[in-house]
Amino acid sequence: MNSMTPLEICTLSVEEKSVSYQEISNLWANIDLKELFKTDENNKTLLMYSAEYGQQYIVQYLLDKGLPWNDLTLDKKTAGDYCRDSYPHIYQLLLDFACRSEMILSLIEQNKVKEEEKTNKKSVDLQHYLASPLSFKENQLLDSNNDAV
Repeated sequence: MNSMTPLEICTLSVEEKSVSYQEISNLWANIDLKELFKTDENNKTLLMYSAEYGQQYIVQYLLDKGLPWNDLTLDKKTAGDYCRDSYPHIYQLLLDFACRSEMILSLIEQNKVKEEEKTNKKSVDLQHYLASPLSFKENQLLDSNNDAV
């Protein structure tokens, strides 16, 4: 398998050769990641080919390396479309990965919104403070809470 291209490896049917996660990790340990992100003329990725040919561990490896689970070919197919009927366990793997990814992105977005709300509240509080009246008593400048400014 050392002389095979990534595409040739991904298109080995699982019946011909089931490639383990460790095998693919060792084989592609020094590969330029750009090679894994290449697509064919229909925008079909190695992830899609691996899913289509039942190579579960290659699918997992490619997901771990950051290949998008939701890429579309020019005819609007995803990796899941290529394995849904033939390899439901790979379809489930993709679905689980997609759900985890969306949950993480949702949490990041929620945290971002909370931080923006805090910033906006601080900004409103600061604007309110700066707009509050000041007084001068006994050689001290005081805010509306009678705190020295």
